[in-house]
Amino acid sequence: MAQNNPYFKITKTMVSKNIVSNYLQELHQSLKEKLTKKSFEIYPFERTYEDNPKAIGKEVISSKLSFTGLDESFHKYNSRLLLLGEPGGGKSISMIKFAIQKVEERLKTQRSLLPIFAEIYTWTEIYNDRKEISQESIIHWLAKQTNQNEEFINKDFLQKQIREKKVLLLLDGLDELPLNVSQKPQDPNAPREDYRAQFIETLNSLDGFQQVPMVISCRRRDYEEITGNDNNNPLKLNGAVVLNRLSEAEIKQYVTSNSIFKDNQQGARLWNLLDNSPDLLKMVRTPFLLYTLISTYQNQESDGEVKQFSRVSTHEQLFDRFIEQGFSREKDKKENRTQQNLPCSSAEELKEKLGAIAVVMMSDSEPDNTKIEEPIFSKVIPQLEQRHAFTRLARTIQLLFETSEKQVYCFRHLLLRDYFAFRYAN
Repeated sequence: MAQNNPYFKITKTMVSKNIVSNYLQELHQSLKEKLTKKSFEIYPFERTYEDNPKAIGKEVISSKLSFTGLDESFHKYNSRLLLLGEPGGGKSISMIKFAIQKVEERLKTQRSLLPIFAEIYTWTEIYNDRKEISQESIIHWLAKQTNQNEEFINKDFLQKQIREKKVLLLLDGLDELPLNVSQKPQDPNAPREDYRAQFIETLNSLDGFQQVPMVISCRRRDYEEITGNDNNNPLKLNGAVVLNRLSEAEIKQYVTSNSIFKDNQQGARLWNLLDNSPDLLKMVRTPFLLYTLISTYQNQESDGEVKQFSRVSTHEQLFDRFIEQGFSREKDKKENRTQQNLPCSSAEELKEKLGAIAVVMMSDSEPDNTKIEEPIFSKVIPQLEQRHAFTRLARTIQLLFETSEKQVYCFRHLLLRDYFAFRYAN
């Protein structure tokens, strides 16, 4: 009988080639979708990176190394890399583009590493269950990332692949794990946890982790805060790089290119405004804020509005203008076409409700969850019909987007979520 033949025996450490192939195809498609949602437009910048050995506890050399593209730094540091950057700087976009490249390499040849891409915030069981983090739990979480049509790459196979250094772990957003979370939310004196530090500790102790190829991303200041605590250790990796901010030359080339504005002179006028507004130019040296600036500037209708624009010096002021302008545009559309009211009477009310939602998301009961699901919405907007109208408005203004899960939303960027939460709390 075939089942008695050892060559036909399927063990826990074996997995169907079809399952791996299906996973890679699904991953490739989902990464392409994420790229579209996260980047608005695909920025044509050739991003540069600078090494930062201090971040992983290594000696700082006198002359810093620079890299063009994440792949170059990945190979320089023998496939084990920490990626740091500013909020809105393009870390996730860099990770997704790199992941797409590695998936395509694996689809061409099985000799390439098997990419496992995971957004770290999805590891929700570590704080939902308030339990100790174990090596088994992280392997289980990584295996769950390979789900397609209820088929998974099983844990034993994945652990074996990690030990044999045949997997490439691409872990995005260490800073999105919760920090300062009470183990007992009802008790103000209960111990508090920093799950970012626990995540690092778990990865450092994972069997086979010292050799497995990996790229992990984090906001620079968050990582410095974590490792600045004497009780916490840095990630044990071969190298660390910082994603450089956009240069003035890159910004000038981008805003004055013919592909951005219908009116060729509009880009030149925007650059002139930036060139004469040092604070504004300094602020938009990240792709997300540059996009927000361009979107807002495109709708300035008078010289007076453009002049006022030059006074914007913080991303909070920029977001205020972006939201107020988007709300005004949608209000005019409603009044002209349907005579119906928007679900919010003003941009201020829209910001207030999004602030309340952001605060609920970041509370101890829902620590740093980046998804907005029905239970969160219902705490702020109890009526179902109003919730649906509200999400439509927020999506149209590009403040929220719907995830691959139906009626589950995220803020367009964590900078927006933090802006709304801070504004609401104050």
